[in-house]
Amino acid sequence: MFRNETLEKLQSILPLVQKPARYIGGEANCVMKNSADVALRVALAFPDVYEVAFSHIGLKILYQILNRRDDCWAERVYCPWPDMETRMRGCGLPLYALESLDSIDNFDLVGFSLQHELNYSNILTMLDLSGIPLRSSARAENHPVIIGGGPGAANPEPMAEFFDAFYLGEAEDGLDPLIDFLSDAKKRGLSRGERLAGLAGLHGIYVPSLWDVAYKEDGSISSVSPLNNGLPTPTRRIATDFNRVAYPEFPLIPNIEPVHDRYAVEIQRGCSRGCRFCQAGMIYRPTRQRSPQKVIEMAGAGIEAGGHDTLGLLSLSASDYACLEYVMSEIYAAYESRNISVQLPSLRVEGITPELVRQMERGRKGGFTLAPEAATDRLRAVINKGNSEAELLASIEKIAELGWRHVKLYFMI
Repeated sequence: MFRNETLEKLQSILPLVQKPARYIGGEANCVMKNSADVALRVALAFPDVYEVAFSHIGLKILYQILNRRDDCWAERVYCPWPDMETRMRGCGLPLYALESLDSIDNFDLVGFSLQHELNYSNILTMLDLSGIPLRSSARAENHPVIIGGGPGAANPEPMAEFFDAFYLGEAEDGLDPLIDFLSDAKKRGLSRGERLAGLAGLHGIYVPSLWDVAYKEDGSISSVSPLNNGLPTPTRRIATDFNRVAYPEFPLIPNIEPVHDRYAVEIQRGCSRGCRFCQAGMIYRPTRQRSPQKVIEMAGAGIEAGGHDTLGLLSLSASDYACLEYVMSEIYAAYESRNISVQLPSLRVEGITPELVRQMERGRKGGFTLAPEAATDRLRAVINKGNSEAELLASIEKIAELGWRHVKLYFMI
């Protein structure tokens, strides 16, 4: 669809939907390029509404890595809210990327972030809105390659017939080989089948159509066999040098308030605890920590480029980060005049120290979030959580002594 026609239809329906700013793009720090000047166009698709999608740090990292390349333009596409979906279908407006407003069926690659199973129906909605056939087997030569990544790709089979390929593991070190191959394949005019066969040869890429998956009567998998001899078994990619992993140096500034309105720095990836319920603790192994100097550098760059007054230090278990108190102290010292507030995700009960509470006291007091997960010591032992009721009460006492009046506890039922 031509851009002018998209604009005309948008202008007619945006006054009729909730939060039209979700759908207009043009955010500060978004990347604009000329599509004629790049070899490959990529749509980074997040199957959730703008406010949720915008908060996801993984998509921001991919956006930065891909747009550093002169030969590639990565744009964003999120799932419209039902009122917008209805209007788009009513006027024949296909799903489009926020930067160029081009329909995503005109892209070379569409990469979906698979965060959890409740998003899966949104993926089908987005494909349908784009005019791209839902099943990989029904797609023609002119359709983009549809690839899925993220935590959901650790178990790809439930969505296998809808994806051309899955990226297994962490993307930072594997995006360049992927883009290099697809750019070269486009230049050489390779067929869709040849492109998928070539992708299957890359480390970390699983192409479902090239594998035979047999099931037992109860629905579990009994075997996975390659259809062609010599096809390498896909294994997940791991970013080994965490200090060199890319991060969003120039964070996009949202049009409306996202779920997490902050600049986020990932201080640690993986977790050594081994809680039995935690998928992320398993698939992001081994544990890797960023150096405190790198964390402080990243925090400063993001605060300066984005103007945020809230900094999130992200980790599956932030209190396990060896230099947490030092990093918080240095950031507060450097940005005291800016009224910066450092926030942490939910903390392990036994990881609360008086010094950590004192550092958190320097920010804006909201709720203090702890994660006991289960209500008794016995149940916590069963799930390998490993903290006691006595530790929980002692932590709450420390928190209360320093002025907090609201504590949030995470439990699983």
